[in-house]
Amino acid sequence: MESRASSTRRGKYSVNKACAAPGSCGQQVCEHCPLQGRKVMIVGGLDRLEPGYRETVSRLGGECEFHTGKLRNGNRRLKQRVANADLVVFITSINSHAALNAVKKECKRCSKPFCALRQTGCGSLEQTLKGFKGERFINLGFN
Repeated sequence: MESRASSTRRGKYSVNKACAAPGSCGQQVCEHCPLQGRKVMIVGGLDRLEPGYRETVSRLGGECEFHTGKLRNGNRRLKQRVANADLVVFITSINSHAALNAVKKECKRCSKPFCALRQTGCGSLEQTLKGFKGERFINLGFN
């Protein structure tokens, strides 16, 4: 089953598949969709990789929110988006310490799973998200 997902800034629609392996989603926890429809907030990374980040999260059964991590006019909007997410991935190699501190503080306040990721690539993001089980990032030593 395919449906249209949220549009990117460029106005294109990405395809959001319900499951990577149709027929196995009758289970409460599907091994092919580790995100199970959760909203993933990605903070930082490269702007040009945003479509790839969105595709990666979608392929794993989640919904992607992206924020560059730039705090031009304060961090109120970033905090709101973190509060609305189910889990947060912060890419540290392209970001400020102020954004990291704001995101970590908000995640702690809202009890959101948080993961700091050094690499900017979609492969690293996918490996990290595959390590997410329930409320924690496991198998990779995060949290």
